[in-house]
Amino acid sequence: MRYSFFRISSTGADNNNAMFLQAMHAMLAGIFFSTLDITAHSLFLVRFDEADMARAFILSGVAGMVLAGIISESGKRIRPETHVILILLSVALTGFLLWILLIMIPGDRIVALTFIAMWPLNGMVMLKSAGMAAVMPEQGRGRIQPGKTRTWMIAGIMAGSFLTALLVKAGMDARHLLLIASVSILMAAAVLITARLKIPAEKVKGGDVPEDYRGWLSPALMLRKNRLFRRISLYTVLSLTAALFIRYLFMAETRLQYPSVEGMVHFLGLFTGCMMIFALILSLFVYPGFLRNFRLRSAVAMPSVIIAGLTLAVLVPLMFSGYDTEKAGFTAFFVLIALSRFFSGALGESAEYPSGDIILQVLDKKERNSAGQAMNGSIKGGGMLFSGLLLTLIGSAGFAGPFYFLLFLLLVVVLWMIAGSWLYTLYRKIILATVEVQESADTGAGSPEAVPCRRNRVSARLEFENDFLDLITGDITSLEKNRNQWYIDRIIDHAEIKKDINFLPALRRIRSDPDIARDVRVRSSDIIKDLELLSSGLGNKVGRLKAMLLLSEDRRPPVSEVLQYLRDKDDDLKVIALGIIKKSGLKELLPDVCEYLENPRIRLQAENTLNSFKGSADQTLRRYYLLSSANPVVASAILRVLARNCTNENVEFLLSLLWTETRAVREAVTESVSACNYQTSPADRAGLVGLLSDIAGIITWNISAGIAIGRLNRRKPAEAMDQENDRWLRFLFSLLSVAYGNRSVSEIEENIREGRPESIGHAREMMEILFDEQIRTRLAVLLDDIPPAARLRTLFRFYPVEIPDHDDLFGTIINRDYNLLGIWLRACLIREVPGVTDDEMAETLIALLFSPEMILRQEAANLLSRSKSGYYRQVRGRIPEEMKNVSDNIISGKISRHELLYDRVIFLKSLLDKLPEEKLISLAEELRFADSLLPESLQEENGYILWECCSRSGHCETSIHFDSLLTDMTLKTDDSFYYILPLNALTDHLIRYPEHSTEIYKLIDEIERRNQ
Repeated sequence: MRYSFFRISSTGADNNNAMFLQAMHAMLAGIFFSTLDITAHSLFLVRFDEADMARAFILSGVAGMVLAGIISESGKRIRPETHVILILLSVALTGFLLWILLIMIPGDRIVALTFIAMWPLNGMVMLKSAGMAAVMPEQGRGRIQPGKTRTWMIAGIMAGSFLTALLVKAGMDARHLLLIASVSILMAAAVLITARLKIPAEKVKGGDVPEDYRGWLSPALMLRKNRLFRRISLYTVLSLTAALFIRYLFMAETRLQYPSVEGMVHFLGLFTGCMMIFALILSLFVYPGFLRNFRLRSAVAMPSVIIAGLTLAVLVPLMFSGYDTEKAGFTAFFVLIALSRFFSGALGESAEYPSGDIILQVLDKKERNSAGQAMNGSIKGGGMLFSGLLLTLIGSAGFAGPFYFLLFLLLVVVLWMIAGSWLYTLYRKIILATVEVQESADTGAGSPEAVPCRRNRVSARLEFENDFLDLITGDITSLEKNRNQWYIDRIIDHAEIKKDINFLPALRRIRSDPDIARDVRVRSSDIIKDLELLSSGLGNKVGRLKAMLLLSEDRRPPVSEVLQYLRDKDDDLKVIALGIIKKSGLKELLPDVCEYLENPRIRLQAENTLNSFKGSADQTLRRYYLLSSANPVVASAILRVLARNCTNENVEFLLSLLWTETRAVREAVTESVSACNYQTSPADRAGLVGLLSDIAGIITWNISAGIAIGRLNRRKPAEAMDQENDRWLRFLFSLLSVAYGNRSVSEIEENIREGRPESIGHAREMMEILFDEQIRTRLAVLLDDIPPAARLRTLFRFYPVEIPDHDDLFGTIINRDYNLLGIWLRACLIREVPGVTDDEMAETLIALLFSPEMILRQEAANLLSRSKSGYYRQVRGRIPEEMKNVSDNIISGKISRHELLYDRVIFLKSLLDKLPEEKLISLAEELRFADSLLPESLQEENGYILWECCSRSGHCETSIHFDSLLTDMTLKTDDSFYYILPLNALTDHLIRYPEHSTEIYKLIDEIERRNQ
């Protein structure tokens, strides 16, 4: 998961093409808007007056609503990418026809028809202005974003406006501007066709796109059922009414000032171009800062407040002059009206649309897309119809003077302000409702995320181990869910080799299943006969067979006998004893079961035994955790078991662990408690807010260190610091889920991850409403999309940290608390240092030679080997013998570079690129290096993955072996080496990190596919 303050990764060539085509499409659409709008108004107002314009608004609104309905219905039957192109082509064709009619039949009716058609045509293009999403790939931050589309469209309107003014000034007939508009929208359609051809087919979004109308809700249904949609529709209609009132007054005065077509086109072109420059400045610089500092409520109210102020500025002089524009000063009156039109148009593009998009984020995807479609179609058409009727009614009622129109405009603006307040109030209530409906804690809520089912042997191995206790205790429901042939073979092989009579129920189920291959059922039947014969014998029932028979019985066994099996040296007997404890519910043996969480061979069975007792084992587990918290593997296993049972006692115990120093424990606790949907008390929340502030301080320090690392121009340490920030931010959001509820925080996280301006704005607003002030101010800075240096300057107000100097950076990072910075970052930094520079660095490296972390010991020795000083010889005698041999070999150069743990981690990362290196270190420790394949290298009875690699090319041949036999490998050459990963180590890693299963299973599937 990448957030805005980490780094914006490269989007790739295809996405660069997509962004370029998006900009071209939006700019061409903007040129169409401005050219058609200016031309239609100029031609119409030279022949007709403003009263006719109001009546034309009515017809235009009706036509727009009808066309919006036709587009919506046709979209249900045509592929979305085709539908976009067809709509744009039809708009271009209509423009060509109107141009031809104006040239051939330049009468009043054709001019009126052009003006009436202007709004529906613009609306059709606006409905498809996000049409690029139907043919563009979905690739993180490079994806098509409505905010960016609108910015480019404003730029296109600006360019088109100045172009019309320039062309008319040069002597072009204004009617030919319609040809330019038609060509521009035709070119926009050509851009979409080009995008469809250039973007690879596998990256094209299919059905789930904004332009896919299948399953969308009609505007009538949305108005009837969705309260928020009703309010935002009212807000939009009143906003449009105010804009059309201002346009009406502005055009009425412009008509008097510029009676010729050419003069009016020239003026409107320059005026609209300047208005769009202002809108662009507001959109890019003013609105984001205003939204960040004054929040959405102010952004929603801002346009109506400004228009109200300008309206009053025009009304007051008129009132004192007896409603006479000549006495009030016609020029001043015109300037104020023009200024109102200027701000109305600029604010509509730069503030109203983005604010509406943010509010719509509170709806689900289906409702949001339906609402967006309706706002640009039916609702806007209805607003025009209402405005036209109102303007006509006012004019016909005898209130034809500018004063009365301004008075009605002021009334509309006041209603608009009230509608905006109602809209934001409901938006806030919906956000607060996400907290109120938060689910209460229950015992099933803390279940871990399900591991995806795969059809390979490794997944079968892990699933078999996980289901083993169920199978030997007679619970064979796993066979109903798992149809993996390797899983079934594993059951049969184990029953045959181990002579395990407790697998008889599973074998009988396999034998009776007609969906299983006949040869498998026959083999299962033969094994059943052998096991039944074995279990029916009366003699020699000792040892393992006796334990198996005891497990198969229904009576409660003697505790002493079960304890004897549990403490036997044979791990198989221990597992049988665990099965007896699970089946018979022997609670008195739970402390003994906890001890076997330290045994890697039966840890999973011990954990599953404890899980089977649910709440009965909680007290024992909590007590044992306090005794074994120093062992991270045992501690994490206990936390997993406790997290499955979300009782208040468990959650309170887990919450108390948040104030421990161990980072891994705190991460596990937050994930567990957030999954429980636990309702924290005010006292708990106050403590969590302080902890959240501390985490933000840690991230602030990381950002400052990251800036210093960036100055080194070293890729690996910079990437490692990015991973550290990733990890801390995940922990921060998990902690927020504990404090404020999983549902609301998950919604915030999802909106930030989408990366769209409106989704990030919605996330900010949710944080403002839900979070305490102490944490929301810090989060707003952390999650803002600003340069790291600017972010750091703002964070310095809360956390006065300093950017480490170049000379102090190495020691500062290496010596930082291991619970604040991970191991991998230190290893990367040591690897990138060319040599020891001073005694202080040497002392730091010497201390690392005694580190419990193998990778740091090796990298410290490797760096010392690159130094000519005798630092290592001075401390060699104090190094423990088991560590000394490896350090000696590194210093002397006897160890191959590929044998070092750092390089083994890099190798695994090349195979599992989506997994962080920090979590791959433990797996890399199990990855063995060999420069030749000897029998002792392959003593893995449970199988292994083998890589034969060429040192020169870096190419590796991979194979999986499910026994210790080696087949189908090439002969060794002088520059070859081998990596061997035991399958047991891989399954242990999956048990410890189940979230890695998807990537690891993909790798296994790929290896098996290549080896077929």
